Amino acid sequence: YNRHNKPVLIEADDGSSLSFEYDGTGTLISRTQTSGGITTKTEYIGPYELVDGEFKAAYFDGGYFDADGKVHYYVPDYQGNIIADVTADGEIVQTASYYPYGEPWLEPEGDNRRLYGGKERLNFGSVRHSDFGARFLDSRAGIWTTQDPCAEDFYQFSPYTVCGADPINYVDRDGNRFTAASMPAVNRLLAESLIGIISSRIHAVDYAQVITETMIMHASDQLFHISAISPLGNTGATIYDSDMDAVTFIIPGGAFGPLGLIAHEFKHGYQFLTGEIDLSVNGEASYGDLFYDIYDEFAAYERGSLFGADFFSVKEITEMYPKLPKTAMTIQSLPKYNKDWESYNSKVFIRGLQVISEKKNRAFRFKNRTYRP
Repeated sequence: YNRHNKPVLIEADDGSSLSFEYDGTGTLISRTQTSGGITTKTEYIGPYELVDGEFKAAYFDGGYFDADGKVHYYVPDYQGNIIADVTADGEIVQTASYYPYGEPWLEPEGDNRRLYGGKERLNFGSVRHSDFGARFLDSRAGIWTTQDPCAEDFYQFSPYTVCGADPINYVDRDGNRFTAASMPAVNRLLAESLIGIISSRIHAVDYAQVITETMIMHASDQLFHISAISPLGNTGATIYDSDMDAVTFIIPGGAFGPLGLIAHEFKHGYQFLTGEIDLSVNGEASYGDLFYDIYDEFAAYERGSLFGADFFSVKEITEMYPKLPKTAMTIQSLPKYNKDWESYNSKVFIRGLQVISEKKNRAFRFKNRTYRP
């Protein structure tokens, strides 16, 4: 293993081997297999996959182009596991079904190796691992092959446990943590929201909105995390953790902390996801909020009050947060925002937002893209 706790060499008793090469960020760039005197090297260059220098596939969201230029579409199940590989003309070239921890019922035929979780499955000797990025999943044993980098925040589970030992209800997109947030907090919030819908005529719509926003966060490509360890002292907060690339909710007591505070911070998480607010990076000093305003904070306090937290008026919150802008702010409010930039896809536009993020030391999202220093 290397310093990122990722495998660099697997050797079998018969002399065959499988080696891995990574770039400086820990991203896999090549895999070399030697067996029976034959060496095969697979290279990963962005969406492209090359085998021994020859083009094999180009991947896109939902499928790939094969070496002949034919389009293949993936058919996923409710968790994102690939259950069929279908060409553009309707030919089913591969099917797969899985046991709960990702082991196929039968080893799928065909060249496609992106299977459980949409991740590449390695077949080498007795090794049947799925590469989730941060860790490898041993689907036969039902465990991760290395410890959870966030193990200190999930002390109730083994650091090798997959999806909190419940892979039917939960998924793990990259092997780092549960999708969206630490699931005990999500479950508590959803359960209390359902009770609120049933028991409250006045706030039933508000509780339904909590469920909607939480599920949107859960399904997004942005990672959300809860930590009881705060760089800001013993207080609740929402920050952007650049090491994890995750929106991190600081909750005293972690996922089992005060539900009103969890609801408050989750609201900020949703606001970040939809581009309503920007966040401090790693809890470090920044150079002024960009479009985080007093009404964003009011919405969070209003949300927390549904679950027992204190409610404050806009006037009271203004006194509590005197430096926050008293008018609604958006990304278009930024002094350096240039309305003449042609489109979101413009490299100039993207670079302009990245410069703002770096200079202000703030993280924010715009049109489903996260900008951070």
